[in-house]
Amino acid sequence: YFHLFKIPTELQAIAFVESSFNPKAGSKAGAKGAWQFMRRVSRVFMTVNKEVDSRFNPVISTLSFTIYLINNFLKLNSSLSEFLAI
Repeated sequence: YFHLFKIPTELQAIAFVESSFNPKAGSKAGAKGAWQFMRRVSRVFMTVNKEVDSRFNPVISTLSFTIYLINNFLKLNSSLSEFLAI
């Protein structure tokens, strides 16, 4: 999905550092899946409830992480633009 959104593929290294690309990874703090989403953040981008936890689905979680990156970039870029305009 990274190439579809023109996101540098080097950012895939985040999943390696966080989980060694293990979609079943979990942390003591509660982060789950290859991208180590916390429950609160993951609910914005995917289904997380008692029956389904999409953080363990590599396709859904990768797409969600891509959207999360774009969302944060847009927020940061907007904040920088406003700051530089002052």
